[in-house]
Amino acid sequence: QDIDNPQTPPGLKRSNSMASVGSTATLVDLRPHEFVKKSIVTRETCKACAHGIKFASTALKCRDCRIVCHELCREQAPVPCVPMTHTPQKHAQKDGTLQSYIPRNPPYVPSIVINCVKEVERRGLNEVGIYRLPGKEKNTKELRVKLLNSKNNKGVLQLLKEEDINVVCCSMKTFLRELREPLLTHQLNGSFIAAAELEVAESRASVLESVVGQLPAANQQTLAYLMLHLQKVVMASSRNQMSRDNLAIVFAPTVVGYDTPDPTPAARLHAIPHQQKVIGGLIDLDVYFWTSILNNRDMPDANMSPASNPRSPVSSPLSRPSTATPHMRTPVRIQQGASPATPESRPAPEISSALGPITPGAGNRPTTRGMALRRVRKKQGGFFSNPKGQFV
Repeated sequence: QDIDNPQTPPGLKRSNSMASVGSTATLVDLRPHEFVKKSIVTRETCKACAHGIKFASTALKCRDCRIVCHELCREQAPVPCVPMTHTPQKHAQKDGTLQSYIPRNPPYVPSIVINCVKEVERRGLNEVGIYRLPGKEKNTKELRVKLLNSKNNKGVLQLLKEEDINVVCCSMKTFLRELREPLLTHQLNGSFIAAAELEVAESRASVLESVVGQLPAANQQTLAYLMLHLQKVVMASSRNQMSRDNLAIVFAPTVVGYDTPDPTPAARLHAIPHQQKVIGGLIDLDVYFWTSILNNRDMPDANMSPASNPRSPVSSPLSRPSTATPHMRTPVRIQQGASPATPESRPAPEISSALGPITPGAGNRPTTRGMALRRVRKKQGGFFSNPKGQFV
């Protein structure tokens, strides 16, 4: 598939970097394995040399994609490493955020998106109507569940090779569509639409890049990976007949979404042309802009920041550092002539209990009421005694 030097498809503005779309490598394509030692207690096959690993010997296992290989075959292990992320637990399933499916370390791109994109690029770029033609609904649902529940990459690649390419495309689109929030988020929906409506191409690209930088880290890198892939699809549009505008029609509702979780039918209809302009503008952005986002190793922790405050933007490598003043405690005012309060001089708070008020810091001494209750119990012969004082 020669997509390194294609002709410029109609509807796509050719940039100097567009010719290198098919040859630009990212950290997703070069992610190394994180091997740890493992004792072999079952039958295992080395993924590097394809030979069996001796029982009770020590081998290497990747913490992310879980492939196993001989210690001597470490350098020959196939790359990239595609971290496997399990289906979230019950509490996370209700959450349904993108952060529930991303790996521990950047690039924060879900494995289902990486595997589906690679399979489409392997054998789907020349398919007429790629991403536009639907796959069988039953097969799409089954494939998506298997991709999300797979514990390793052993059967994922073979499963994708045997499935219809339209089913693979629909599995990824369904995954993105069923997220609780679209990739561009509800909060920034209006900003993206306003940027895409600008008439001057240079201003539109600059403002779009600025708004992309306000997305959470996982949204930024997943969007960057998807846009680089769509640029490859557009560059092969002479064969697959999927131009920039056709892809915008397909991905607009899924990726852009709306400004509210439950839009009215009228709002959905009104948003269609604006959503398509946003996708078209994002596809037109320079390939090196998207590559710089994917290759940024200093992305914030996507598992913590967006989960704690989903509506707070995460800065991107192209955004300016925040100049906000740090939070400071309000100084305590001291009355004139009074000495400042110290831990020793502050009155101890009163804590209620079943035996009456307890004052902390009193050397663990019981209160008057507590001592009286103990004397009564001792006189009666113990806590588990009968009223006559005789043990049962």
